[in-house]
Amino acid sequence: MGLQILSGLFLIILASTYQPAIAATTNLKTVVSCTSDQCPTIPPLLSSNEKFNDQAIIYQTSQQPEFMMRYAQSFSKVNNNGWQKIIINESAFANTHPIIGFGGAFTDSAAIVYQNTSPTLKKALIDAYFSSQGIEYSLGRVPMASSDFSCRSYVREEGKDIPTPSLSACSNLLSPYTYADKPDYTLSTFALQTEDIYFKIPMIQAAINAAQANHQDSIKLFASPWSAPTWMKSNGSMIHGSLNPQYQSVWANYFIKFLRAYQTYHITFWGLTVQNEPVNGALLGLKDLQSWQTMYSTEEEEATFIKDHLGPALKNFETEYGSKIHLMIHDDQVTVINKRVSMLNSPDVAQYISGAGLHWYINFSPLHVNLDKAYQTLNSATPSTSRFILGTEACTGSLPTPNGPSLGNWSRGESYAHDIISDLNHHVSGWTDWNLVLDKQGGPNWAKNYVDAPIIVDLQTQTLYKQPMYYFLGHFSKFIRPGSRLLASQSTGPAPLEEVTFKVPAHGDLPETIVVVVLNQDITGRNYYLMDYSKGESKFLNMRIPAHAIQTIIYKSQIG
Repeated sequence: MGLQILSGLFLIILASTYQPAIAATTNLKTVVSCTSDQCPTIPPLLSSNEKFNDQAIIYQTSQQPEFMMRYAQSFSKVNNNGWQKIIINESAFANTHPIIGFGGAFTDSAAIVYQNTSPTLKKALIDAYFSSQGIEYSLGRVPMASSDFSCRSYVREEGKDIPTPSLSACSNLLSPYTYADKPDYTLSTFALQTEDIYFKIPMIQAAINAAQANHQDSIKLFASPWSAPTWMKSNGSMIHGSLNPQYQSVWANYFIKFLRAYQTYHITFWGLTVQNEPVNGALLGLKDLQSWQTMYSTEEEEATFIKDHLGPALKNFETEYGSKIHLMIHDDQVTVINKRVSMLNSPDVAQYISGAGLHWYINFSPLHVNLDKAYQTLNSATPSTSRFILGTEACTGSLPTPNGPSLGNWSRGESYAHDIISDLNHHVSGWTDWNLVLDKQGGPNWAKNYVDAPIIVDLQTQTLYKQPMYYFLGHFSKFIRPGSRLLASQSTGPAPLEEVTFKVPAHGDLPETIVVVVLNQDITGRNYYLMDYSKGESKFLNMRIPAHAIQTIIYKSQIG
């Protein structure tokens, strides 16, 4: 029986036998449910005949609950004497890289859950993230082969045990896989797997189609490896260990094979990270912390691999590929980013590097100074070019307690917004969430490393839950479009609200706009006003933000 037929059979088996766990905490008042009969969407910024004129459009999410509720507010000649004021100068651009985008990851687990939903829910999920009726993601991360968010088990077919993607009963032996599991120094047997061909690729293609229908730019996809095959590793295992130096050229060729294989499905990657979480001990110095696919390297080892192997291989391949491949180093925690970017002190390395990836797991506010310094190092390197820092992974529910989804958890949405605002104000040019969707247990995950996701699906009832995290993310991704430039705004007052401000280029039918995102994590609502110097000091936007709420303010730019 062919793989395509088998894949369909497995989906039927999985859907009929799957028994999901119950989320540890549930607050259905602060989730939005979608079924095959109905799925609420987000109202458009402007209706077909509407113009901004002298008003702003505001989207608000609060615990009332309300989710990206839209309303209009006119500018006034007097302010409301609010506790705080936000001052904007449209000509005062911050010295930082333009926005690349916002998005999430097409993991094996996300694709397995997606393929086990009904056709109606599949469309609702893709539209929720990538269409004009949703939060309009513009980035997507794709693991190269397996990660902890993979799950395989055996299915007996024609007298043979065939490994297949699974929703449950993950095999610790089968789930960590690569595209060349057996020694093959020319990679002649390199092959995409069932997870790619029948799960991730159809999901990615659906996302691309939804974005294109919205007249968006193409989704920027970037890929990340978790581990080389065991036969290339120093310890003969996909867990821990490092790349055996004698296989550096083979490992570089593995990247090229991956890019070429996906291109046969008309999927082109904008970028790559050299390695997911390569620093052993980046999380508070704890060694060998992960119990899933990992591969460690020092900055010297990674620099040598880039300089002598991966960088030249990608450069040579770009002509055939037809587009630039943006190579990112680090892809790890803020604590060690400055040590990692020091490899750009060598022009032989720097010539191949477009930026650095950042994970959020210990991205505490006092550490944001590390981002400022890292950005300076990246952009003072020779040869001179505009380099960036990109948020490449984030999730909640990853700590031992609580572990996994917490349906309707408001604080998890707030923590996302706080981190995004802080990152954007410290030279980060975009933010990528982890799994796009998971089941109610926070998987499947062969390593039992269950986490939360902005959208959770109950596969038994075929119900999709949009969580607060989803809407908090949407306050950024839907309105701060690729190419947006950070403005040096100021929030002043006795207890300043958290805010970030961008000038957003004209796109679609929309003119150039100013977008301000404001977060209030306090237990009380606050009055504040916005003053844009370009509108004249006598023009104010008088606002009130509820307790534990987020607002996005959009108005037409006054300076072209």
